[in-house]
Amino acid sequence: MEVHPAHRLRVLTGQRVEGAAGIVAGVVVALVPCFGGWLVAGRLAGIIVDLLTVPGHYDLALRYRAEREQ
Repeated sequence: MEVHPAHRLRVLTGQRVEGAAGIVAGVVVALVPCFGGWLVAGRLAGIIVDLLTVPGHYDLALRYRAEREQ
C-alpha cells in the first residue's frame, strides 16, 4: 500500500507509539506477569478485531489469533 507523503509523518508517529506500547507491555509482563499477560492478550485481541474490520486482512488476523493461542 502506498502512503501519501503528507500522511507519512502520521504513519511513522503511529508506528513509534505502537512500538513504545509493545515495550511498555513487555516491561509490565516482566514486572507483574499476572496482570501483564492479560494486558498483552487484550492488546492482541484488539489487533485481531482491527484486522477483521479491514477487508483483505483476514489472513493476518488469523495469524495473530494462532500466536495468541500458543
